[in-house]
Amino acid sequence: MSPMKFYILFFICAVTFSSEAKTFKKNLSSAHVPNQLIVKFKNNSSPMIQRSFLQRMNVQVVQQFKSNGAVLVQFPNTVIQKNSNALGLMAKTMNEASEIEYVEPNWIIHANAMPNDPLYDKLYALNKSASRTGDIFAQEAWTKTTGSRDVLVAVIDSGVDYTHQDLADNYWSNPKETGMDSSGRDKRTNGLDDDNNGFVDDWRGWNFVKNTNDPMDDDYHGTHCAGTIGAVGNNGLGVVGVNWNVSIVGLKFLDNTGSGTLANAVLAIEYATSLGVHVMNNSWGGDEYSETMVAAIQKANAAGILFVVAAGNDANNNDVGLDYPSSYPIDNVISVAAIDSEGQLAGFSNFGAKTVHIAAPGVQILSTVPGNNYEAHNGTSMAAPHVAGAAALIKARYPQLKASEIKARLMGGAVPTPGLQGQVMTGLLNINNSLDADLAPPSVPQNISVLSTTASSLNLEWDTAVDNGRDKYAYSYEIRSSTSPLVSSEDWENAASVSLTILQQNSQRVQARADITLLNSSGYLAIRAVDRFGNRSELSNSVTYALERVTAVYANKGDTLDGLSLEGPWGLEEVLGHGKVLSDSPGGTYGFAKTSTLTLPTLDVLTTDMVLSFNGKYDFELGYDFGYLEISTDQGHTWRQIAMFNGARNWTPATYPLNTYLTPEDTTVTLRFRVTSDATTSQDGWYISDISVFK
Repeated sequence: MSPMKFYILFFICAVTFSSEAKTFKKNLSSAHVPNQLIVKFKNNSSPMIQRSFLQRMNVQVVQQFKSNGAVLVQFPNTVIQKNSNALGLMAKTMNEASEIEYVEPNWIIHANAMPNDPLYDKLYALNKSASRTGDIFAQEAWTKTTGSRDVLVAVIDSGVDYTHQDLADNYWSNPKETGMDSSGRDKRTNGLDDDNNGFVDDWRGWNFVKNTNDPMDDDYHGTHCAGTIGAVGNNGLGVVGVNWNVSIVGLKFLDNTGSGTLANAVLAIEYATSLGVHVMNNSWGGDEYSETMVAAIQKANAAGILFVVAAGNDANNNDVGLDYPSSYPIDNVISVAAIDSEGQLAGFSNFGAKTVHIAAPGVQILSTVPGNNYEAHNGTSMAAPHVAGAAALIKARYPQLKASEIKARLMGGAVPTPGLQGQVMTGLLNINNSLDADLAPPSVPQNISVLSTTASSLNLEWDTAVDNGRDKYAYSYEIRSSTSPLVSSEDWENAASVSLTILQQNSQRVQARADITLLNSSGYLAIRAVDRFGNRSELSNSVTYALERVTAVYANKGDTLDGLSLEGPWGLEEVLGHGKVLSDSPGGTYGFAKTSTLTLPTLDVLTTDMVLSFNGKYDFELGYDFGYLEISTDQGHTWRQIAMFNGARNWTPATYPLNTYLTPEDTTVTLRFRVTSDATTSQDGWYISDISVFK
């Protein structure tokens, strides 16, 4: 037996396997650090168990992440060099251990920039005398504020040239790491961690590539982003940023080739969160989902920090093939597409009517680069800093606003344009609109009536809420439900959010449908009106509701195959916390170029108001492998699609009314779950439990 084989065999014998057969579902074909993994232990595992596990695995802990306690571990280079598949085998082995919650590679992340083009001599995005089509109305905004050095913007990138003539006066200095210490030494160079944050002499940020206190940009990318956000204004030099005054915090995790690791990106986010910055600019990304990064961004969200992200440069529809971190569904994330000087979506820019929030100029953007120079560059990397800068300008004018309110102002102030129709959620950034001095909420929704109910929805009506700001009436509405009356703000925060669809509205009344996922439920509803800038009304009076009662005509908890028709490897799998469930690939992945189906028994149509509900978790290769929920009313001869599933999502209950697909003439109904895959990546697939059909 060779040493390598013995080494891996030792790993397999040394760990304890879980009764839950987990699959390592990450794509190692994507670029990653070849001898590192990020490992998250389960919360109930003690430090002693964790240390023992890592010792048995013969790995060295390189870094621990504060967001969720995950650790970056490193394997000996000799092991990896002997077998190119060794990391995958080790990842699989560790992932299957009972102590482990998840394992993921330390992916390589790249800047979202495009190659250089010839320079323009004008900043069309900011200069009123330049093209008005791509103008974001900064000059009008500057009559209200030019920014404040009290606002901190972290540029998480390739570093920042903090000596640049157009940036130096707006570059941040850590107040706890400057001045003299108790021994009369300069805190910047005394070799001490004066602010006790784990970083020695971090008076101007941090370099996570070399683990030093010098975040100098050795590329160009971060300095270019910093100049758009906050090149000093009115100083007679070079260009001007969206903010004339601001504090730029340079955090370097990308190297001089524009590449960096997932681990260093997370560390930079955590560092910026600990500083209490107000905005983070993230002009980089990739197509790999990371639970460790999600945890870091969620911590930033909890701290009230806006996370501005470039949408990506692959001309990709992010609604279908997600790009990260721009596609993480976290409240503080705002994803930015790029336009050209004519206001058209840039040919390289990613887009998405459901996942990309706003657009900003990103073609031929003139800004600062290292060495007191200026260059024009293209990319969503160049678009995102316009939005980050606008966020900082809003924060300067309204210091009391939270990240969610700043995001609402950015999106509410955006202007829909023909070139962006169907491409982004809102439109083109307009800073002047976003700075409108509207802090007054709309009126409270009154006279709420429940017009009718179904098994899973309510038809509602109420008086249109009046707004005294940019719009005459409320921009949108929020609705929540509870088992007790909603009277206070605390009641609202503890209530469940309800999906609301506006069916019709005029100056007098609003008609809407509220979808309730919990069948046979009853309780209380309350509504709040929201204006374009995120100002919310007080709570309406609570009204009672009760869904139409339904009874199950079919039920399967997921613990039996009786009565099911199976094609492919569908079967039962034990999942921790859920017991036995239905899986498209028990104990493995769904395979390459496969189609498999799970079909429920054919049922009689007793009423057209039948409803399907189930609980599910899925992991499909983004944009290529899919799960489908389908319906047949001719006993399986023809099928229609009810829903499509792609990407990854944790356990989530789902309810699907079937009245759209059933007619009084239909006598039978058949439902099935179908999985299709291409010939490349194979992932964990679909887990399904608690299937019920109600009438």
